[in-house]
Amino acid sequence: MDNEEYKPISPLGYIGYEILFGLPGIGFIICIILAIVAKNKNVKNFALAQIIMAIIIAVVTFVVALVSGLSMSDLTSQLSEAANS
Repeated sequence: MDNEEYKPISPLGYIGYEILFGLPGIGFIICIILAIVAKNKNVKNFALAQIIMAIIIAVVTFVVALVSGLSMSDLTSQLSEAANS
């Protein structure tokens, strides 16, 4: 077993990766690269978890925006009907 492959990440290391992955645009690209090529399993799994969370957040945001848009258009049509009556 390669010792470097399973070397633990320090808490400060996790904070550093969070800051790095949080950079707009480039952070997501770095996250994808580390999820693919990182030699350390802990770094690879952490990057993969960040990608999964980003996808979940994007899907939830899309659904909330869609539902909000639909309910807003329904509200707008109800208001215009009430104004015309």
